[in-house]
Amino acid sequence: MRLLRQYFGPENMYMTFAPHRSFGNRWERLTPSLFLVVILLLLSTTNNVVKGQTPRQPNVRQVAHGLRIPWDLVWGPEESIWFTERGGKIRRYSLSDSSLRTLYEFKDSLFLQHESGLLGMALHPSFPDSSFVYVAASMRDVDDVPCLRILRFEYEHTADTLLRSHTIFTHKPVTDFHLGCRLGFLPDGTLLATMGDAPVFGLVQDDNSSYGKVIRIHSDGSIPVDNPVTGSPMYTKGHRNVQGLAILPNGTVFTGEHGNVIEDEINVLIKGRNYGWPWIEGPCDTPEELDSCAKYDMTNPLWSTGDYTIALSGLAYYGSDRYPELRNSLLSTTLKGAHLLQLTLNEGLDTVTYLTRHTSGVFGRLRDVLVSPDGRVFICTSNYDQSGYFPFPKEYDDRILELSFVEASGTAAVRFESDTLRFACRPNDIDTAFAYITNTSEIAYEILAVYQITPNAKHQPLEYRWPYTIYPGRTELVPFRYSPTSEGEDTTTIQFQFSNGHISVHNMLCLGTTKVGRITPISDTVHVVEDTTSTVLFINDGTDTIEVRDVIVSDSLQAEIIAVDGNKLAPGDTIRITIRYRDPNQDSVAIIVTVRTTADKSASAVVERVVVTSVMESTSSLSPYIRPVPLEGETFAVYGLPWDGTTTYSVVDITGRIHFSSSAESREGHVIGSIPYSTAVRGLCFLRLTGSDGQTVIIATPVAR
Repeated sequence: MRLLRQYFGPENMYMTFAPHRSFGNRWERLTPSLFLVVILLLLSTTNNVVKGQTPRQPNVRQVAHGLRIPWDLVWGPEESIWFTERGGKIRRYSLSDSSLRTLYEFKDSLFLQHESGLLGMALHPSFPDSSFVYVAASMRDVDDVPCLRILRFEYEHTADTLLRSHTIFTHKPVTDFHLGCRLGFLPDGTLLATMGDAPVFGLVQDDNSSYGKVIRIHSDGSIPVDNPVTGSPMYTKGHRNVQGLAILPNGTVFTGEHGNVIEDEINVLIKGRNYGWPWIEGPCDTPEELDSCAKYDMTNPLWSTGDYTIALSGLAYYGSDRYPELRNSLLSTTLKGAHLLQLTLNEGLDTVTYLTRHTSGVFGRLRDVLVSPDGRVFICTSNYDQSGYFPFPKEYDDRILELSFVEASGTAAVRFESDTLRFACRPNDIDTAFAYITNTSEIAYEILAVYQITPNAKHQPLEYRWPYTIYPGRTELVPFRYSPTSEGEDTTTIQFQFSNGHISVHNMLCLGTTKVGRITPISDTVHVVEDTTSTVLFINDGTDTIEVRDVIVSDSLQAEIIAVDGNKLAPGDTIRITIRYRDPNQDSVAIIVTVRTTADKSASAVVERVVVTSVMESTSSLSPYIRPVPLEGETFAVYGLPWDGTTTYSVVDITGRIHFSSSAESREGHVIGSIPYSTAVRGLCFLRLTGSDGQTVIIATPVAR
């Protein structure tokens, strides 16, 4: 089924499908034309409105914040959430009085690097009558070798603390990655623990090794006599890095497992089975894998992501009636995917019938999910770990959040302002246009993907994080770039994929031309020393006549326009602009002069004026800052950058949403950029600038338009 997953992506499949082995390679044998017919039957398009069924969307409530990499969430007595933080704290949050208490803290005993530290946790099935609390932690052995220990603490109710830890299982050596390590009790009272494959990958298939296994031990650490191999803790084998563990009351065990670069897996664990790693990734669907599966009796996953990974993490089964649309589903947080994935199961629990994503990209990396006995859903973020990405972590990370699902009525719809994007710029120049998309319904809609139906390298979507949610009543702007390399006109078709549970598509036509007037400064920087006026020259270096609409300065309190020589500019004509400084004695001043014309783009130049105060000072000394403040027009300049050359800049709002990205050349420590009026960000935003060597500057600035 890899061809089907390649088209939809790992999380976008919505059709019912049986376990992988029943498909074999039949989908791969579809001809391209027949496969296209199948896809077209699955997808639907209307003019400029995309519609679908109405699911319920989660509301989000912040439960706890200011945490550091919460790793495992466990439901405790008296409406409490017990959790581990990878840095070494075992903590408890009370939902009744919003109190947060640290029950135990590892000091210097942890082996704390990258993915290692304090990991999984489980309360004894009879807790608090049986006062044992179990945790998995990477530590250093007496010989300083990193090891993974399962520790049993005793909870002292009177003192409300954990004490008297005892090691019941040790696995060594380990490294700082691929550790597992989720814990959970089976209905018979035995403890399961997931073990990663590192660093001794060659022992993953060894029955007497714990590498790449799910182990089963008694609550005191002894080995059950009915394990698959006498004297071995091995329960199942052939695992890479199991990060999710969900145990049902009837004893059914589901796991979520990280793939390498493909095939994250959801597995149903059966005692003694082999799940394939490192020989098999995902289902047995190649000739080589089919041979190995038959020879070694491999077990196929219930579901896998195909040619992608999303880093499946915490896993929980939802069996409550509280939220009917979640019933009989697996819920998995994803780290790389940054969403909560819902996998709806059939009644036999052996087929995934439907996939739904929740909170896509909104809260960053998600580590674990918890379902309370009464059906409440909690998730935690993991934005302080080593794989976090901008704009996370935020000041309130990491967090525990509660998701609740509210009723929605009506039909979801997104509306496009236009079905055509038009571009105009000279060869080797860049023009940017925006698709305006409005959610006119009462529920959220997701943009799953944006890509070209008719490939054309001159038209490209700008860098964007998919999927992205369009909330009810919101208008989102999706930027596209046109960069022709030769004279002429170009046409391509862009397709949007949407989902509110079902997938829909919308096509947009992109038209580009190189016949355009273009206003540019003769020099983008003018330096003057102690003059009271300055002159700036601009030229029409395009192929069409343009007219000047207006000329503005970035700070009218410091300078004013006193003369504009030129109005209608044929190709090759110039315009001369003279400005006068209002305070001739003011220290160093930087002014942006912007010319707006009938061309699609305006042009700007920076005028730096310096008043010499000593013989040693003949140029200005500027730290990184932005002008004008607030941003009112399209053009801005940043001064004092510690680099020259190509600079990539992105406009990011306070929620971390990237609204616009482009690039410009930094010269003599400053860069001139443009944020189109159509960019939706308002109020406070952040401008992120990155040089070609990776240096980054982030500047906060208000936007008032």
